[in-house]
Amino acid sequence: MVRDHILVFVAQVPPLLRVQLGECLKTIIHADYPEQWPHLLDWVKHNLQDQQVYGALFVLRILSRKY
Repeated sequence: MVRDHILVFVAQVPPLLRVQLGECLKTIIHADYPEQWPHLLDWVKHNLQDQQVYGALFVLRILSRKY
């Protein structure tokens, strides 16, 4: 539940708060992805197609740093 709410706010908050959300996302991704958060890539794909590109790319960048 918290994970989904963080994703919604990523593109909506001011830059300083976005940095903090990014750190939270990084921690959650390293702990939960992909086992406990299998739909994260689907969320990124969906938001890239729905013109919410900034938030999707922000999350994709954090996700790619895991690997």
